[in-house]
Amino acid sequence: MRKIRSKIENSRALAKLLGGMLAGYLKICFATGRWTYHGDEDLDLALEDGPVVVICWHCRLVMAPANWRGRSSVAIPRDPSPAGKLSAATQEFFGTSP
Repeated sequence: MRKIRSKIENSRALAKLLGGMLAGYLKICFATGRWTYHGDEDLDLALEDGPVVVICWHCRLVMAPANWRGRSSVAIPRDPSPAGKLSAATQEFFGTSP
């Protein structure tokens, strides 16, 4: 596990490859699953007043851009750790910016 972690940390290309694979898997999950969204109306009302801050941790952070569904642009702070790099690479496939 330590070797994979260091390879992700040192290789932008590997992080991007793994991020693309994870993004593809998430896109399949979203396309084939049944999803129920709660709080969409509240979020849309808050966005009418201006930018909002959404806080997510760990695996939810990777899925957040896929659930944003084109409301407005998304900027996500990124951790320089290997997990953060993989998360950032995955999120880029959903149109986020650093």
